[in-house]
Amino acid sequence: MNVEKIEKIERTSQLERIAVKLKEISVDVTSGDRDMLAQEHRYSKGTISSYLNGKGLDNETGTKIYLFLKARIDERENQIQNA
Repeated sequence: MNVEKIEKIERTSQLERIAVKLKEISVDVTSGDRDMLAQEHRYSKGTISSYLNGKGLDNETGTKIYLFLKARIDERENQIQNA
């Protein structure tokens, strides 16, 4: 990895990194995942969509959304692997 790339990584904020991770998993997020997240954490569907589109405004909210959805996706992956 060259020095320029390392410097860019170091300058990337947590919010930017969370946004990238959320966009990466967004393809595997189901409407059921969104509904459950909205119900359990009381986020509006608009807020969830904003974060999944990389437009989140808060690190903590983004992190909570990511961890919740990633766990749901991982659970489905395990079920698929073991089917």
